[in-house]
Amino acid sequence: MPSEVRSVKAYEAVADGLATAGVEHVFGVLGEDTAPLLVAASQRGIHYHAARHENQAVAMADGYFRVSGRLGVATVTGGPGFTNGLSAITTAARARSRVLLISGSGRPEEDEDDPETIRAIGHRGLPKRFRHSRVLDDLGMAWFKPQDASGAVAATLDAVAHTQAGMATLLLGRRLLLDPVPSTGLAAPRPPMPPAPDPQAIRDVADLLGQTWAVRRPLVLAGRGALVSDAGPALRRLAELTGALLATTVPAAGLVADDDFDIGICGTFATPVALDLIGQADCVLSFGAGLNPFTTDDYTLFPKAQLVQVDNRAEELGRLMEPVLTVAADARLTAEALAGELERRGHAATGFRTERNKAAIAGYWSGAGLTDHSTPTHIDPNTLVLELDRILPRDRIICTDAGQHMRFNMRHLTFRGSRNFVWGVEFGTVGLCLGLAIGAQVARPETPVIALVGDGGLMMALGDLETVRRFGLPMLIVVSNDDGFGAEVNVLLNLGVDPALAKTPGPSFAEIACALGIPAAGVRTREDLDVARQWFLAGRPGPLLLDCRVNQAVRAT
Repeated sequence: MPSEVRSVKAYEAVADGLATAGVEHVFGVLGEDTAPLLVAASQRGIHYHAARHENQAVAMADGYFRVSGRLGVATVTGGPGFTNGLSAITTAARARSRVLLISGSGRPEEDEDDPETIRAIGHRGLPKRFRHSRVLDDLGMAWFKPQDASGAVAATLDAVAHTQAGMATLLLGRRLLLDPVPSTGLAAPRPPMPPAPDPQAIRDVADLLGQTWAVRRPLVLAGRGALVSDAGPALRRLAELTGALLATTVPAAGLVADDDFDIGICGTFATPVALDLIGQADCVLSFGAGLNPFTTDDYTLFPKAQLVQVDNRAEELGRLMEPVLTVAADARLTAEALAGELERRGHAATGFRTERNKAAIAGYWSGAGLTDHSTPTHIDPNTLVLELDRILPRDRIICTDAGQHMRFNMRHLTFRGSRNFVWGVEFGTVGLCLGLAIGAQVARPETPVIALVGDGGLMMALGDLETVRRFGLPMLIVVSNDDGFGAEVNVLLNLGVDPALAKTPGPSFAEIACALGIPAAGVRTREDLDVARQWFLAGRPGPLLLDCRVNQAVRAT
């Protein structure tokens, strides 16, 4: 007789699917529709991290992925939980983060607008009714929704597989999850092989680089695609062979930082030395970079350069700029193949790699020429960031929020190492930094994480300060507190309008942190930052918050 197939609840089968897919951590806010699934996941060794707000929960999963490269998972209840998390959802999707969002949803018929269906559901089902799929479609986001319990596991694994290309949402009905399904063996979804370059395309690029009359000063530009494919070592080798400078977009900051000819970020945050050298480039080899107005400073940075664009998304090739050659392939595989072809040809060039340029890059100090406008009661924001950069250990993860303070951070901080920088500004959202930093610290507990937030942004995420304390995360939270929304103050000042409405004095974040059990200190002078130095020397015994009162008169330009 055939053996009897054991039956389990659908939520247990979905939890098995998550475990099979290698999920280790889930971030979320508990809801009636997701609660049984999270209990089952916890029973299977998946760590559940409870957040205080859905926006921060999704940001935690996003930060977890950004610094680890592993799948980040967030759960929210359907309807209001989903809408609460929309800013972080949109940010993760635009960043193409490998994040799986699991949201509650009604049965298929509960999404219909038919009056008879609504009456059949009854009043109990009405308050949280919401057309999740319509919103996701409008935002261009992938979503998966099983029609019945038997399809729940397949939908879960399909959603996980889709995250290889970017964020995906799994919509699961509460009643569907309670239905029984057969317990069957599962196979982990296999990640797709990255697209390899066409050998002829590699030869064409090598031919161009071999034409010394056409290419003498190349620039290798690494973007998010290069970061995700771990192309750093291959790009460094390619730059050595061609005599190229190395630069990155903001999301890939720090990817090639150990190279003597890394000039840092390319674009609106570039240093004066970088801008001077970039303007001399006669060829730009772009690997997985979006080439948007920020990276190209409104398409003005490469006045003399031929563009070679490499991207694994064919639709991006030539979308914003006109390349002379394109390669539709993975950044790392292309860089390795091109370096191999150049080595086979015996190609070697000095290009930008002179002692003079090396000295100029090494000698640049981002504080050169700045006057310290600190007062006895307020620290200059330039001084704050420069001093932090000196105090912080070399191996650290920097997370920055949007706002005026971001410009000081980007101008004066040095970024070192792959996946050591988290920039959650793809949607221009203020207030996600704390969640991103929490996820980053969970992913890499051994590495110091520094969350750089503004006073306005932290007020939006205040509840999850308690999450930092509850998790016992040894992270540093630096609040640039100018008692207002600094970016909006700048806008109003530039328009000649009174900026008083953008100035909103807030509470003492140090007192709030202490009330939540987080050690904290006020910072008004350079000397006050010594508390951070002592905290690092003590081995980061737990979280620390610095409430830094910055001089409002110093504006970011």
